[in-house]
Formats: sequence, structure tokens, C-alpha cells
Amino acid sequence: MIMVEALFKLRVVRFIVSGGTSFSVNLVLLYGLTEFLGLWYLFSATFSFVIAFLVGFSMNKLWTFKERETDRIRWQISFYLLVNLMNLALNHSMLYMFVESFHIWYIAAQALASIIIAFESFFVYRWIFRTKIVSAPA
Repeated sequence: MIMVEALFKLRVVRFIVSGGTSFSVNLVLLYGLTEFLGLWYLFSATFSFVIAFLVGFSMNKLWTFKERETDRIRWQISFYLLVNLMNLALNHSMLYMFVESFHIWYIAAQALASIIIAFESFFVYRWIFRTKIVSAPA
């Protein structure tokens, strides 16, 4: 039981690092495309989402959940994409609401929306990249 708890805690830490990396890619692209290229923040958020999606899928599959099987990769990327598209709709809704209704700076609004979405995503990704955890013999 202790080994299972330790593996879970390690997986949570790896998820936070993977999510932080993906989030950083998302935020840097969002800012750069909006501030330097002059794109509307929702267009920038969509493009940055696509790149962050690829980073997040790779890191979560290979590092966070240590899932190296390729026989289920089409299924995994399909469900990962479906979850991320739902998260994108949720993200854009929250981003628009935070910016337009609450007058929060779009970068802070993106950070807040990302934190909210991260809680839900961990458990869904854990199911997508499910691996067997072998507990120590009693």
C-alpha cells in the first residue's frame, strides 16, 4: 500500500511538471502571438492550444504515466484530443468570461482557467494512460 501511495505522489509531481511545461508553451505562444503579432487573443489561444496539446500528450504518455505501448496510441490520442477539445471550449468560455465580464488581464485569466482545468484533467488522463501498478508483496 505504501508503494502505491508513493507511486501516486510521484505521478502527481510528474503531472504537475508536464502540465507546467505544456502550460508554459501555451502561455508564451499566447503572449507572443497576441502582443507581437497582433492576433486576437482567442485566435492566439487556439494556436497555442494545438502546440501545447502535442507537448502535453507526449509528456503525459511517455513520462507522467510511463505508458510506452503503441497498440493503443490511436485510441489514446483520440480520447486525449476529445478531452482537450472539451477543455479548449471550457477554457475559451472561462477566458472570455474572465476577460470580458470580470476585466481580468488575459494572461491572468488564462492562468486561472488552466488551473481549474488541470484538476479535472489529471483524473481523465490517468484513465486514458492507465497502467498497471504492481503493489509490493505483503
